[in-house]
Amino acid sequence: KLNYVVNPELELQFGLDWRTAGIEHAREVRDLLGGDYYVDYADDNFAEGKVVKLGDIIAYHNETTVDWIGGFAQFNYTTDKMNLYGMGGLSSIEYSYQDWFTVEQELVKADPIQTYQVKGGALYNVSDNLGVFINTGLVEKAPILDNVIDYSGNVATDPDNEKFLHNEIGANFGTQKLGVRVSAYDTDWQDRNLTKSVSTGQGSSGDTDIIFLKGVNQKHQGLELETKVKPNDMVELDFIASFGNWKFDGDADGTYQEQEYNDENQVIGVTTTEYSYALDGLYVGDMPQTSYIFGLTVKPVKGLRLQALYKTYDRNYADWSPDSREIEGDADRAQVWEAPGYSKLDLHASYKLPIKGYDISLTGHIFNALDDVFVQDAVDNSKYNGWGDKVHAPHNAEVFLGTPRYANIGVSINF
Repeated sequence: KLNYVVNPELELQFGLDWRTAGIEHAREVRDLLGGDYYVDYADDNFAEGKVVKLGDIIAYHNETTVDWIGGFAQFNYTTDKMNLYGMGGLSSIEYSYQDWFTVEQELVKADPIQTYQVKGGALYNVSDNLGVFINTGLVEKAPILDNVIDYSGNVATDPDNEKFLHNEIGANFGTQKLGVRVSAYDTDWQDRNLTKSVSTGQGSSGDTDIIFLKGVNQKHQGLELETKVKPNDMVELDFIASFGNWKFDGDADGTYQEQEYNDENQVIGVTTTEYSYALDGLYVGDMPQTSYIFGLTVKPVKGLRLQALYKTYDRNYADWSPDSREIEGDADRAQVWEAPGYSKLDLHASYKLPIKGYDISLTGHIFNALDDVFVQDAVDNSKYNGWGDKVHAPHNAEVFLGTPRYANIGVSINF
């Protein structure tokens, strides 16, 4: 990074980022369970099987590389009344894959993927106590390697970059005894990189291949509020609230091409299968979309800090995957199961020992102090615990309960 101060008001920064990584994926023999050797049939270079012993590789063996280069430039302009910020960046990423358990052992390389990002923001101080701000940004994110080259060495044709278009407006208000921050945001998350596995059932291998889904979009909207009240030096009151509305925006589709074989296992053509997924208007799962936090902090004596945080979470929809909504006949557009809302109380305490020349603090915490039982996470239509009728209801959900009451104490020493 290079920082350059143009003048007291304007600062520039430039940066260059280069990374490369080589990753080996393999499984090796760790224990022969009393045997002398094991015969493994995963390596196509050994049609009759390969005799392996301790430390030898079995099951799969491939190597991948990730090469990345990027650069950015940004500025920060500050005056008494305003602060302006802006940045832009470009990057390029390239993936390769080589499978050592195939006869060809061909090096597969995907075309380089380019991305960019542009962000900007402005804060204007209306008065000594009130400021208003706006932020915006458009960011592209390259798909991960697994969504470009699958474990069979197939390369996605022209994979879409994920795109994030984020806009936020808000205001800050502060005095010696009151601080308030309120903001509203709107984020479009477009072209999420998701895949679906399918069994080919053809050829000599009958392998599992990948469908690359397109058009998986989400819209995240919400309002956030943070308030701190400080009536005196001994007491602080906090209130934080978040109201979100996160939904899928539009349906998705995927196309899979598969080779056709005759009785002699020769390729005679290609068939194309199209898949559609009913996603539009469904809530995003695995994240409470409404939350409140009430906090009380007391400092009765110098060095002692006592805090209670009461947290409430609601509208927590079960986790689910878009590939579970494949349209087969009538589209399933019912919302996933919504787990019951829950609350919990956490208690924290710290005391800085009054020992001259030493910075030593005692800490203590009690989490879920009321020992409430609640569903913290859930999976819709669990393949392990579901009843099997595919209804989006509690009897088909897999739930994970929150941690019961527990506590810890500690000592921290800074030197």
